[in-house]
Amino acid sequence: MKVRFYFILLALPMLCYSQAGPVSFGSPYGGAVSFLTKNADYSDLDAEGSEYFDETYKMGEVSIRGKVELRGKMRFNAFRNEIQVIQGGNESFPLLKRSYIKATIGAKVFGIYLYEDAKGNNRSSYFNPLNEGTAVLLYKPEIKLKKGRIPATSYDRTVPPTFIDVSSYYIKKGDKTAKKIRLKKSDILTSLADKKNEVQAYIKDEGLSLKKEADLIKLMDYYNSI
Repeated sequence: MKVRFYFILLALPMLCYSQAGPVSFGSPYGGAVSFLTKNADYSDLDAEGSEYFDETYKMGEVSIRGKVELRGKMRFNAFRNEIQVIQGGNESFPLLKRSYIKATIGAKVFGIYLYEDAKGNNRSSYFNPLNEGTAVLLYKPEIKLKKGRIPATSYDRTVPPTFIDVSSYYIKKGDKTAKKIRLKKSDILTSLADKKNEVQAYIKDEGLSLKKEADLIKLMDYYNSI
């Protein structure tokens, strides 16, 4: 499979504005999409499901250090873990992944955060922050491709490869690396152990179900308020 690379130097105004397309730039800024690549295309893969939660391009904006620098049509690819932006015509390219670059697509915010993987290593990925404050609940939208199976005999059946949802939740406190949690009371109390008594009382008083995202967001807001 061939991979083609496209280099777009957004610091040059003539390159920013010479293409008629749905993306507009507040000002030439080389850090937002200065390096765009045409990644491997899985669109012709005979797999069940989709690498997107929402395949529709929506109007969004990209901010750099809090300042909006790009507006246009974009979507999030949960399999490749990238923000795809239409740049001239109908071709899309992924945004550069940097912690100071955030994208808002519709009502959802996507940002790069450090997290601890299952082996204890620090990695980075796109997350949706679900609340504001010192302690943040992060949603990690993720789709993986499950391998298919070719029948070994005429009695076996073919199993096509399938895109599956493996999204998860993390809690990030201050400048620390985000850590994965399950939507279980024990996991959440461990993550918020420094205010365990207050948190337990609030869960009981409010009748919260920590299996529900909305209730967990409510708990995080309370935690940040005390």
